Amino acid sequence: MREFLLPPNLLSIIRLGMLFPIVYYMSLDTPRGNIWCLFWIMAGVATDLLDGHLARRYGMITETGKILDPLVDKITTITIVLCLESWRGLPLWLTVMIVGRDVSIILSAIFIINRAQIICQSNWAGKLTVNVLAMLVIAYVLNWDVAKAPLQIASAVSLLLSLVFYGKNFKIEPKSQSA
Repeated sequence: MREFLLPPNLLSIIRLGMLFPIVYYMSLDTPRGNIWCLFWIMAGVATDLLDGHLARRYGMITETGKILDPLVDKITTITIVLCLESWRGLPLWLTVMIVGRDVSIILSAIFIINRAQIICQSNWAGKLTVNVLAMLVIAYVLNWDVAKAPLQIASAVSLLLSLVFYGKNFKIEPKSQSA
């Protein structure tokens, strides 16, 4: 419980709470609502960067944080993508790719934690994908039609690339049991 109350972990919980104004303002689909939606998304990104910085800088990296931070990231991504598909016209095929990848990463991580008692860290392909998806979200939130198609393609490519690299990480051997 003590780990849970460390500032980096509390920032992850705060970031999860930021989903409420993001979804609300996205649902309005007005110029003012879009700006506020983008503001809350950027505030979420800032807290994500800050929690990682605090954890590394002050030695507050915890097993709880290693699970909580990426889980909140996945929940946030899935929620925003589903809203974009419902309200902003994000193609269903891309929505399925994004949600499918994130759900498969969550399920694989649960399997690995249970089987080998290790927590896999994100890799460069996953970080690239997050940045490409962030640009896609911005294009849809701000209704930048000219950027949507190229970012859809870039997102699909980066999603596949990250899935391959995460797949390589998930090929592990279970810890041997001593008799």
